[in-house]
Amino acid sequence: MNNTKWRRILTLLAEYPLYLQFKLLGEREFPLDVEQANLVLSGFGTTHFTLVRRELSYSDIGQLKIVTSPLPANTTLSQLQQALAGIAQITINPLIAVEDGYLLSGYSGI
Repeated sequence: MNNTKWRRILTLLAEYPLYLQFKLLGEREFPLDVEQANLVLSGFGTTHFTLVRRELSYSDIGQLKIVTSPLPANTTLSQLQQALAGIAQITINPLIAVEDGYLLSGYSGI
């Protein structure tokens, strides 16, 4: 996925109180605790991200997970659905439902 689409998606997601996790290219697992990732993301704009003392570029993002189990206490199902619908309008990459949320891959085959 290109930088513009990542920026649009992350700008959209910044409007909603959701837990997010990032898996970078070459990582086997999602390494960041959702609460820590959410805290870090809320303090930054969407033009540049520093996650737990690690800089990354959009092209390094292999997958984004929107964690829904559990949803943050202040998040409604309607907000989640609006966020997912917004992502679907930005990218053709599918949102894949998994046990604890939704995955969005930055590249095909991941």
